[in-house]
Amino acid sequence: MEKHYQGLVLTSKVTELSKCEIFVFATDFQGSHTRSAARYACKKFGAVQGRLGRQGQCYALPVDFNNINAMLPYFEEFFDYVKNHPNNRFLITRMSYEKNDSNKKSIDRKDETMAQLFSEIAGLTNIAMPIEWLSVMIEKTLVPPKKDYECPEAIEEDVLKDLCQKYRYEIGAGMKTCVPSIRVRYVLEEGKFGYVMFGRFFFHNDDMYVFLPDEKSDKITEEERRESANIVMEVFNDECWNWGIARKVIFAGVKTPFKDTLGDWIYTGDVVKATKNNGGGLQAFPVSVNTVCELYAFMLDNHYVALQECNQFERLGTVFYQLDKTAEPIRVNARNATFRDEAYGGYRTPGNYDLAMTKIQFTPSFDQEDWKYAASKVLELEYNWRK
Repeated sequence: MEKHYQGLVLTSKVTELSKCEIFVFATDFQGSHTRSAARYACKKFGAVQGRLGRQGQCYALPVDFNNINAMLPYFEEFFDYVKNHPNNRFLITRMSYEKNDSNKKSIDRKDETMAQLFSEIAGLTNIAMPIEWLSVMIEKTLVPPKKDYECPEAIEEDVLKDLCQKYRYEIGAGMKTCVPSIRVRYVLEEGKFGYVMFGRFFFHNDDMYVFLPDEKSDKITEEERRESANIVMEVFNDECWNWGIARKVIFAGVKTPFKDTLGDWIYTGDVVKATKNNGGGLQAFPVSVNTVCELYAFMLDNHYVALQECNQFERLGTVFYQLDKTAEPIRVNARNATFRDEAYGGYRTPGNYDLAMTKIQFTPSFDQEDWKYAASKVLELEYNWRK
């Protein structure tokens, strides 16, 4: 099925509707439904002759450019309906245009009038309207400024889950410009990380799912496709057109605002050596989230060092070794603590620094036996974990 919108723009003629979509069309005050879009709504989407407002999978608005004031109460009622139904997607047809109207100046004036009327809901994410109206809104600065999507300074799994719930509609509807700008890393397969922006993944029962483009889903089985469709319906209550397959993956950290000495972004779960701004050096420690102070930090035995207190970050590997696909979802801070214990020793437990440092180099990896990591080092194998 074709998706008829991109962001706030209606991109093509609406021929089918998903379960949450509403076809919005123009009619007269009697609801005669004689205009082309109105006739199509009666034929395809359940519009009813003689009715205004919501009907079938439609919403009929009376439009008469010679009587704008009489239209206003109906439009205000529609705007309230849109605001009160955030999980519906309203596809608004170009009510200012009819095939038998060949007067371009007249059409331009009507487009400007409709842009003025619809500017009240231009900032909502659950609408798509003609590009002609949006062009007028932008030209006359009727579109509200882009929202500043505030997030905590440091982001860990629980924050991501809350944000996915908060922006559930935007994720399902594909509103990529209407969500926070967060980049996340995940384990795609043995020896390979994947990277995805917020809006292209979600959580279900604490598991992370990423929408894979069709070109990357050729190896997905029919059973996995059915499972994907069921999970998407359960999470979003609707089909996500053109998104691809929702594939279960292992969460592997969030991009921080810091770069290493090679100019690559540092992610939570990266094991890093750093120099303090005051000149002192740090041993290799994983990047964690201090949830109390909401900042990225190296968590030491009885204190922490914030990343902004350091410089010269050298990434040595990641903590995503000895992974288990059947285990509980990974929590990065917990994996970081495991590495610290293995490298430096825990309560009454000696550490093995050399082995721990070997493990972080061969990541991501599902090998469970320590000897396999040691053997990989002897054989001078190397995972390209930086990509």
